[in-house]
Parts: sequence; C-alpha cells; structure tokens
Amino acid sequence: MRNLGNLSTERFGCRNARIRRAAGARPFALVIALAALLLSGCGQSPQSLATRYLADLQQFNYPACYATLTGEDRAARTLKQFLVEIPLAPDVDPIWFRAILFSTRYEVGQPQVSGERALVPVKVTMPDLTLWERTIDAKAGPQDSLNTAADKSLETGLYPKLRFEDALVMAKQRHRWRVVADFARRDLIRDGHREAVDLYHSQDYPKAAAAYQALLAQLARQEFSGSRGVEFFLKRELTAIENIQAQAPAARAYLPKLVLSDVAVKMSEARVPAIFGRITNAGDRGVDEVRLTVTYYAGRGAARKALYQESHSVIVTPIEFAGFVRPVLPFVPGETRDFGFELAAPPQIQQQSEPSLTVGSMAFTQSKAPLPTLAIENLAPAPRPSASAKPSPAQSPRPRAAPASH
Repeated sequence: MRNLGNLSTERFGCRNARIRRAAGARPFALVIALAALLLSGCGQSPQSLATRYLADLQQFNYPACYATLTGEDRAARTLKQFLVEIPLAPDVDPIWFRAILFSTRYEVGQPQVSGERALVPVKVTMPDLTLWERTIDAKAGPQDSLNTAADKSLETGLYPKLRFEDALVMAKQRHRWRVVADFARRDLIRDGHREAVDLYHSQDYPKAAAAYQALLAQLARQEFSGSRGVEFFLKRELTAIENIQAQAPAARAYLPKLVLSDVAVKMSEARVPAIFGRITNAGDRGVDEVRLTVTYYAGRGAARKALYQESHSVIVTPIEFAGFVRPVLPFVPGETRDFGFELAAPPQIQQQSEPSLTVGSMAFTQSKAPLPTLAIENLAPAPRPSASAKPSPAQSPRPRAAPASH
C-alpha cells in the first residue's frame, strides 16, 4: 500500500526537481479553472470543491485535500493514514506516486445534485501502468536500469495512456459540501481485491472471476469518491481472467510444449525436501502463469494408484503494476527458467511412494505489451538446495517428469 508519510527529500529529489521544473513551465489547468469559479461567485458548489480538491492534489497539498473530507472520514483516518489511500490519486508506491500523479490529468464535469448528496464526474487521463511497465521491461536490456527508462518515458510523454470516468462523491455537512471517502468500504474492497488476485495466481479462475464480480456488486450499492475508477480497474482485470477461462482448451493443448528437464528432489537450505528442475517454453506463445503438479503413487501396473497430490506455481507474472521492483516478463518462446519448491506431502507419503511431476495448468499472456526478444533465465525465485546434504533415496525418491496431461 502507498505510504506518503515518510517521503524522503533526498530519495525523491531528482524526480521532484523535474516535476517542479515542468510545473513552472506550464500552468495548472485546474488552478485556472478554480480561480474562474471563485471570481464568478460560485463559492462552495460541488464543482468548485471538486476543482479545488484536484488542484490541491496535483500540487501535493495533501493537508488541504484532507481538510475537505467529511467529519466521519477525518475521524476514521489521521492525515498520515489518509496519505495511504487518497481518493482519485494513483494507487502506486511512494517512489512513483508524485511522478505518476503529475502525469495524470483531471477534467471536472457537471455535478449531479440530489438533496444533501452530490456526484461530480471526473475524466481521468493517466499512464496505463501495467502496459507501461511490461513495455519498459520488454524493451530493456540486461544492463539497463528500468527506473531510468521509466523516468525518461515520463519526461518525454512516450508512454501508453489510459482514459476513464471517475467521480468525487460529496455530502453536505453544516451547509458545506464535503468529500466522501468512505474508508471502511474502501478497505473492504481493497482486502477483497487482494484475495481475488491470490485466487487468480492459484489459477482457480472460476473462483477468481466470482470474487471480482462480488466486488463489483459491492461497488454498485453506493458510490464513494474514486469508486468508479476502482470499478474500471476491477473490470479490466476481470476481463483478462474471463479471456483466460475462454482459452482453457487452447491452454490444455499447449501444455506439452512446456518441457521439464533436470528434475530432481534435493534438500532445500531449510533442510526440507524440495523439487528442482528447469522448464522450457518450446511453443510459440507468451505464458504468464504455470503451475506444476506433484502426484505420489503407490503400487505398480493395474494396482498403481495416486495417494497424494500437490501443486506449485513456478511462473507467476503480476497482473498489477509492480513498480519496477522486479522484471514483469512473460515466459516467452524459447526461454528456459529454473524452478524449485519445497514439498508439502506428509513425510510418510514422501518416504514410501513415488512422486511424478507434470505441468498441471497454465495461462497465456493477456497483455498487449510486446514480448521480450531475448529470454532471461532464472527469473523465478526458488529454494536453493543444500550443497552439503545428499538425501537418501528413502528420503527423497527421484521424481519422474511425466508427460503433461490434457
């Protein structure tokens, strides 16, 4: 989550200096619009408050934004806590917050007033963060700095843009309009989204889609400031998951093209049995997610039966903006990656039965970003084997890399 309370001047000095230079070079449209509203005598209208709130936001005047909230919202959050989830601000880490906010444009529309409540539509234009990050990562060489490349693209304006409808919701309190943040409901949506993303990465796509649909139903009950933007991004991720579901037959047919090699059971550094190996994309499509299945068998021939099964993700590509803290790259054709994971089966199962490793499931890349031209190996973190310990066959039988099931 964002936390702007501990922003370091030294850490952000260069980027903020660039922002200040650019700010001096061109006036803020929102400031001009606010001045016009005040001069025309509009006073404390929902539109003038929305314009002022967004102007303060883009000038990084967070205390002024906080002062416009309802009494309930200010009672629920201190100013420092407010900095973590500012309505209509980019949902990014502090290191990118100001730069992305400065690259964001807001257009205030005509308010819709109903008694003591008002909704002010806002058109938002901002960097398409997930597409931008994947595009930067795909084009960067092994020695390139992702942060430097991203900074340069923001300076030149050469980045993919996103335009969507959002809104500021207001309530009248003591004859003055106040911004409704509704932090309690916002937190429920945030927690539910985190769970939905976990379901996505576990490749339980029906449950993930149902979780997203439940979140959208919650948002539809009553709007709060920024809820339309949240809805836009949830629908975008849901569409990607629905596309993956529709591609399930093609994904199953692709499984044999994900080839396992050098598979062996060894002790991890934590002294726990783990499987290590390599996986190669021998097909012609980019892949975002891969889960391997370990099945333990007992008996032989017709009497052979499965005793236990577990699955592990070995290719995990973020569906959200990761802030350039790690390469966000799909598993591309011709690429080989190392993998390793600790086994979860009960010790008795591991000692007495034979494990078999297969590619259980996968998901094609849904992003429109270009695929990297060069495969980069060893991106997936894996537990490292112990160099000193050599497990006995009884402790860790050598698994078979079985053909992928269809």
